[in-house]
Amino acid sequence: MPTTRRRVLLATALAASQGAGLSAARAAAEPLVLGALFPFSGSLSLLGDESFRGLDLAADERNAAGGLLGRPITLARGDANDSAPATQEASRLVEHVKVACVFGSYASAVAIAGSAVTELAGVPYFELDALADSVTERGLKLTFRGGPLASAVGAMMVDTVADMLLPLWRMAAANLKLALLHEDGPTGSAVGEAQAQRCKERGLPVAERIPYPATTMDLGPIAMRLRGARADAVLHTGHANDVVLFHRAMKQAGWRPRMVIGAGGGYSLNDTAQALGPDFDGVMNVDVTQYRTSDLVAPGVAAVAASYQRKYGAPPRSGHSLVCFSGARLFFDIVQRAGGLDHDRLRAAVLATDVPDDSLVGGFGARFDEKGQNTRAVPFLSQWQHGVLVTVAPKEAAVAALMPMLG
Repeated sequence: MPTTRRRVLLATALAASQGAGLSAARAAAEPLVLGALFPFSGSLSLLGDESFRGLDLAADERNAAGGLLGRPITLARGDANDSAPATQEASRLVEHVKVACVFGSYASAVAIAGSAVTELAGVPYFELDALADSVTERGLKLTFRGGPLASAVGAMMVDTVADMLLPLWRMAAANLKLALLHEDGPTGSAVGEAQAQRCKERGLPVAERIPYPATTMDLGPIAMRLRGARADAVLHTGHANDVVLFHRAMKQAGWRPRMVIGAGGGYSLNDTAQALGPDFDGVMNVDVTQYRTSDLVAPGVAAVAASYQRKYGAPPRSGHSLVCFSGARLFFDIVQRAGGLDHDRLRAAVLATDVPDDSLVGGFGARFDEKGQNTRAVPFLSQWQHGVLVTVAPKEAAVAALMPMLG
């Protein structure tokens, strides 16, 4: 071969090789776009945004360590506070934004609708903190949840009354007047059903069970009804707005029970405590892990709170950001271990995950069943004491002793 022709061929091959290398480098540098489906507006926006902040902090941490799959993470928001907008926003994220996967969602209605869309599109959905059991009870293969179940929350609320409060009140179970109060959405209904079942198992009589529309603006009649029933304890599952409405209604009725045990983000939100002031002192909450939890079960919790403070210029508003940070960090690790988001490899990596209890900053471990549910995710019991929400059970997680009465 003539020398000139050989040089031309070598130069062409070198240029092609360099071009391929540049294309690969360019592809590696392109952001990995992940969907973030949360309520950013409307009545659920405070806790929707708080949950998103946990995901945002986890993405920052991952990017500082080199990104996910060698690419920087970018979060594409989808704003949804109910089923219909969740369907629309999930479709937009999948079809137009072309996200690689979707994270969500705080609200169970949003998680249920959004994951139905992603499943049909073949896009993984990672739920971080929505509670309704049905999120992972529908046979979906690409929906995975890192946080606890509503049924576990409901059971723990009843067990708190039976195992902790009745002995302190020196009251027999037969004399207890227990009221179950819940909004009628997916989370409230799931918690209410679990409570009713647990009461049967524990032999606790239910004096009242009252579901109500989550859109209600007047809980005064319900407060009067519970006053008439002389309820000793009210187990209330509600959103932030109706939590405030209920406690103000009790005050207007000139009545309150020995104890209120709440479920859900409305009872863990600093804004709720600030709105109700000293009247909220002593109220309990069964929910995801809160920031005032022992480092023995939530290793690194103080560091997450410090990162939150640095980024947002204020203390965390609820433990939802903590659990979402922990869950997102876990799922990032799983995706990295899977080497991508290929369906079979990702599902195999999820099911192979085995993180011991008390190892994650979210307060638990990780082991997923065939439904995609983290079976090691558990709720905790906390209580508002002097304006601060502190964990009081289980014992190894507690940072304060339980107060047996309101006020």
